[in-house]
Amino acid sequence: MRRIDRIYIFIALMASSSLLMGCGDSDTAYDIVPVEGKVTFVDGSPIPGAFVQFVPQTPPVDAKTVPRPGIAGLAEDGTIEQVTTYDYGDGLVQGKHKVIVSSKTGGGQRTNAVDPKYSSASSTPLVVDTADMPFDIKVEKP
Repeated sequence: MRRIDRIYIFIALMASSSLLMGCGDSDTAYDIVPVEGKVTFVDGSPIPGAFVQFVPQTPPVDAKTVPRPGIAGLAEDGTIEQVTTYDYGDGLVQGKHKVIVSSKTGGGQRTNAVDPKYSSASSTPLVVDTADMPFDIKVEKP
C-alpha cells in the first residue's frame, strides 16, 4: 500500500473518531504520554499498509469526560508514527489500552493482511500499558 493511501486511511479514521467521541481539545482530564515502539508480525517482519488504534481501558471521569482512543500509522519497518489522541502526534492517554491492528493489501482485490481477531476491541488479544514503553507489539500472521 502506498504511503499516500495510508495517510488517507489515517485521516478518515481520525475524522470518524472525532465524530464518534466529540471534538477534542488539548485540555483534557487525562495525562497524555508520547509513544515509542513497533508493531510487526511475530517473525519480526513488517505488516504491509498497517495502522493501529489504541482503545483506552481507563474509566471515564464522568458521563461527559471519556478517554479518547489514539490512532497511528506505521512506518515501513513497523515503527509507530505520530500517535494522535487529542492533537496530532500528542500520544496516548496514560494507562492500559487494547490494540486494534488493521491492514489492507493488494491491488484490485484488497485483503486483510492481519487476522480479523485484531480488528476490534472486543476480540483483540493485544493489550499494552504506557508504563511499558517502548512497545513491541507482535501480531500473528493470518
